[in-house]
Amino acid sequence: MSDLTQYGRKKLSQYESGGLREVLTGQKKSLKLGVIGTGRHCRANLLPNLPFLPVDLISVCAAHKENAEFYGKKYGATFFYDNVDKMLDRQEFDLIVAAVNADIHPQLITSAIGINVPIFVEKPVGSSIDQIEELIKLDKNKTVMVGFQKRFAPNYQLIRETIDKKTYGALHSLHLEFGVGSLSEDTEFFLLEVGIHFIDLLRYFTTGLQIESVLVKEIKKGQINCNIAFSANDNVIGNLYLSSNFDWSNCHERVLASFEKENIMVDNLVDYSSRSNSKSFLSIPLEKISKKRMVKENWHPNYITGDVVNSSHYQAGFLPELQHFCRWVSGEEKNSISNLENALQTHQLMEQILNQL
Repeated sequence: MSDLTQYGRKKLSQYESGGLREVLTGQKKSLKLGVIGTGRHCRANLLPNLPFLPVDLISVCAAHKENAEFYGKKYGATFFYDNVDKMLDRQEFDLIVAAVNADIHPQLITSAIGINVPIFVEKPVGSSIDQIEELIKLDKNKTVMVGFQKRFAPNYQLIRETIDKKTYGALHSLHLEFGVGSLSEDTEFFLLEVGIHFIDLLRYFTTGLQIESVLVKEIKKGQINCNIAFSANDNVIGNLYLSSNFDWSNCHERVLASFEKENIMVDNLVDYSSRSNSKSFLSIPLEKISKKRMVKENWHPNYITGDVVNSSHYQAGFLPELQHFCRWVSGEEKNSISNLENALQTHQLMEQILNQL
């Protein structure tokens, strides 16, 4: 490949979010964005992605106006508020991103629907099944996206693609594990705030999900071990292990998907490996007599290059879900991955689990 061709490919890669217009004119199509909330999650996982999105941050609203101004100015905002109603009344937006306390979500969703502006909110959407169902009735134009970012993690999407295409044959079992540090709240809070991401991930991977058993052991307040056994369509079985009995500096997660021909394991979102299932000759496992490695494929981010796809925000799903939100608002994609209906089904499954405590 010539240097000129390489240069051209590099130049074109800079316009991957702007389409042909950006290639020809050098002008990026921007959506007018309003952000509500400047808490830890927003500062760590949402705001840093704005430079990689086709958006112009117009205004920021926070409980304290000085926080809205401090963090908003870092990303180019020019208007700052401590009152959501005033911001929505005075500014015009193409989309809104909200990261606030869960009890405010229904109010924000209702307000956004009222002015017909698409809104992205974090989970949980509401405090009850009835409340979410009411929001669905209001959202006739389907303008709400819910933040279940693990659906957008590239390696988890690869597992889903492998399941759909039956690349390695039928899926047989799933094992999911997630460990964090101790909490000050009870088991219900732990499941609703932390475990719900993995309950939703189970729904993303399977259909016909049935909860077989829920076993919870609370070592002491805030230190919880929970094991959820489940079954699904096509004879899939598995379990989800959630724990707040680890150290916060040693949080981890793991997904193991066992197929007819291969096993896939993803450690901490980024380390992907595929291994052949055991094969035998005369009832002797071949891996017992052969030193040949059974690993078929290994992948992990190339941190050396510094490309955005190798960043933690991308691999964890935070950036891809916001990219999907922007493409949906622009009419390039449908919001079928993480809408209110999907959130309702996840909350209904969570309710089944809570009823077994």
